[in-house]
Amino acid sequence: MGPVALAGYVAALGVATYLLKVALQDLSAYQVNVLMGVAMLVVSVPAVLVTEGSLRMTGGRLPTAALVAVLMAVGSVLYALALSRLPAGITAAIATSYVVIVVVLSAIFLKERFDWIIALGVASTLGGVALLSYRA
Repeated sequence: MGPVALAGYVAALGVATYLLKVALQDLSAYQVNVLMGVAMLVVSVPAVLVTEGSLRMTGGRLPTAALVAVLMAVGSVLYALALSRLPAGITAAIATSYVVIVVVLSAIFLKERFDWIIALGVASTLGGVALLSYRA
């Protein structure tokens, strides 16, 4: 199920980024993000109710999850603002460089492996972002 969910995520984000660029011709980045927030509630509340049985949230990691939600919301607004002022391809390419931050933080705090092949992947990611965003 993991690979299927990941493929769905990539497809949904790819199509959504293209459509977001179109929507930003008539709506502000803030308006689009309000719509995204509403859509997240419409999709996630029933999903939580079906899978968890209630909306009750407890646990020691709840503050961390709340911080994740705030950072994702801020990131979404900033991404839409960038997309409203830059070409879609360049914006999407540069945005994928967040992966480098995830890899580094995961190695430091989660003790995930960081070897030469991961370093090569990070370098390739940054090189690919540079190539995709290069304009002569």
